[in-house]
Amino acid sequence: MQRARGLLGQRMRQFGANNVTMFFFEAFDESWKGAGAKGHWGLFSEKCTAKLAMQELYPELKPSGPTSPAYNVPASTREAK
Repeated sequence: MQRARGLLGQRMRQFGANNVTMFFFEAFDESWKGAGAKGHWGLFSEKCTAKLAMQELYPELKPSGPTSPAYNVPASTREAK
């Protein structure tokens, strides 16, 4: 995650310095894609709060709680603690 965050930050600085527009295809979660992880791959939640990879760049958008919904995971599939 830290490496991905570093690469993203590096690209954003390079593009900004060269006046290049950067488009994030999956910038925001899209719940219409269905249940599970499919609709939650964005860098920001549907409520425009920053996910972990973007919180350093956008601290003012840091959420007060989880950015993705909780899922009812069957006990048989949970990891042992």
